[in-house]
Amino acid sequence: GIAAESKAAEDPDRCLYGNKKSVRAQIHMMPIGTPRVAYRTPGEGTYQWVDLWNALYRERVIFIGQRIDEGFSNQILATMLYLDTVDNNQKLYLYINGPGGDLTPCMALYDTMQSLQTPIATHCLGKAYNLAAFLLAAGEKVLYYPTVC
Repeated sequence: GIAAESKAAEDPDRCLYGNKKSVRAQIHMMPIGTPRVAYRTPGEGTYQWVDLWNALYRERVIFIGQRIDEGFSNQILATMLYLDTVDNNQKLYLYINGPGGDLTPCMALYDTMQSLQTPIATHCLGKAYNLAAFLLAAGEKVLYYPTVC
């Protein structure tokens, strides 16, 4: 009775059933990894399977969906620089759903956005807190699409 209830109070994963026997809740997550999608390179007739991030980059879409730290910032910077060298007349779409991040990596992203010749459209999907909101506002003024959070 009381001993079993105190054990359940100590361990939030432990459940008590009608017979007062405790059973540990088991959650099984299905590992999916990075999804792969069919993608057809312009000018080619066949599809190839590529990871989702690669397909988005090929369409000039960058997604920020996590806290921005040095490593993540460097990946985004490298992608932006590469896409600018490939074609600086096409828009680059930056989708943001995140809490912001460290000052230096966010300012590096901002500086890069301002220095590129490529027009950058920024979109908020969900949340853009702190420095993520600053990056959202750094997009081309005509292409700036905030959503109410």
